[in-house]
Amino acid sequence: MRLFWRPPVGPLAKRGFHNLHAFDMSSKMLDVAKQKNIYKKLMCIRLGPEGLDIPDDTYDAVMMTGAAGLAHIGGDCLGEFIRIVKPGGYVVMDTILKHLVGIEYNGRSWDETLDDFLMAGRWVTVTRRQIENSFNTNEGMQYAFRVK
Repeated sequence: MRLFWRPPVGPLAKRGFHNLHAFDMSSKMLDVAKQKNIYKKLMCIRLGPEGLDIPDDTYDAVMMTGAAGLAHIGGDCLGEFIRIVKPGGYVVMDTILKHLVGIEYNGRSWDETLDDFLMAGRWVTVTRRQIENSFNTNEGMQYAFRVK
């Protein structure tokens, strides 16, 4: 099973995910990830409006933590996640709730951007929920979508 993941990670290997790839725009974060000795591949890349140099339908799942919000990734990156995940695979994300409030992605809120992909039939919702104290004392949001 192949997984495209933005660090950190831990229990995934215990659940059968052994071919893990990690990416981050920070080489220092990738150095930390490398020390875990669980990733087959590390990539120093920044998600942006340009496409990733990764073939379509490569991964069983993509996971991202804490990267949505002001000065982080934009909603235009979600289409790339869908493109690189195999049909039936998952896009899983979590972030701090306050980072999503008032943020616009091409004139649309984060949730409107997520819903655009739902309405277009690109994915279906598995989980969309608010979590208390998910990032220390900060409220968080968890999202999981199954790619169609």
